[in-house]
Amino acid sequence: MQSHPKTPFAFAAVWLALGGCGSGGTSASAPFVAAMAGARSEAGAGGAGMGGTPAAVSGSAGRRAPPDQTGRAGSAAMVAMAGRTAPQTTNRSSAATSGSAAGSAAPPASAMMTTGCGKAPSAAGMVNLDVDGMARLYIVDVPSDYNNTTPYRLVMAFHGAGLAAASFKSFFKLTPAVGGEAIVAYLEALGDPTGWEYKRDMPYFDAVLAQLKSQYCIDESRVFATGHSSGGYFTNALGCQRGGVLRAIGPFSGGAAFTKNCEDKVAAWISHGNMDNIVPTMEGRAARDLWAKQSGCDTSQSLPVEPAPCVTYAGCDATNSVHYCEYDGDHNLPKFGVQAVWSFFKAL
Repeated sequence: MQSHPKTPFAFAAVWLALGGCGSGGTSASAPFVAAMAGARSEAGAGGAGMGGTPAAVSGSAGRRAPPDQTGRAGSAAMVAMAGRTAPQTTNRSSAATSGSAAGSAAPPASAMMTTGCGKAPSAAGMVNLDVDGMARLYIVDVPSDYNNTTPYRLVMAFHGAGLAAASFKSFFKLTPAVGGEAIVAYLEALGDPTGWEYKRDMPYFDAVLAQLKSQYCIDESRVFATGHSSGGYFTNALGCQRGGVLRAIGPFSGGAAFTKNCEDKVAAWISHGNMDNIVPTMEGRAARDLWAKQSGCDTSQSLPVEPAPCVTYAGCDATNSVHYCEYDGDHNLPKFGVQAVWSFFKAL
């Protein structure tokens, strides 16, 4: 297992209470009982994040949230976490058929190039930007041999509650996994401790994506999102609310933030430990069922795919397969996880 970065909050006993997904949102300081309000009866613990302090994930999705769209809420206790791992709609490739193994496809034959193609790239590293009057930041990693005429895949990564983008980058290790084949952006939530809030952070996602597309040569048809724990919940929320711009999502140890009225289909790679004591396994299964339903999959008929114990399902939409990896483990990342989700993205 990867080890958690040795930041001060990693050694504290912590309690995490997630807010509801209603339009009003729930603050991190709200009482525990209030954080439970509106929770689905089968939800169990909500999108808990890794780190060492409480955080709220609340608010309705910013761009497209119909009145009957129901969010998921919950609560989770995180205690003594020291030393644990933190934890499109056009031009979609047919490489990701419902039964294909991740990583088996050739590079994309065509791409939708952004306005950043042909421009001198901006400096990589920490980037500051203003979003609706709020100072935000993110970290962007660019291939060392970046070519401004080559459209790259973009992977946007979301940390668990209580972490910073830099800490998430250090243990998630997505940049070395993709090598020089993609641009990677690690986004950072607000608050002390940091926590994702759907209503506030959907426009932040939009702003980061727009800025990256204007500054780098990105394949607009191959933008991906991944995240762990509360970042996994937010990744699922993005899949629903930003399905028109995301090609696929890869949530780790998170649940379905919204369960209906999603914008578009997306391919999905989902993992969850069968002994997760922070976010119950049923939350990961609920996310699987959401994306399987979106893609028309038959979850009663599974097909093994690499790496074990991952499976995909019969009947899925030809370009939007769903892979589900329920592994023997708790809230920690599976050893195969980051490389496997990148292989899935790369195959699309």
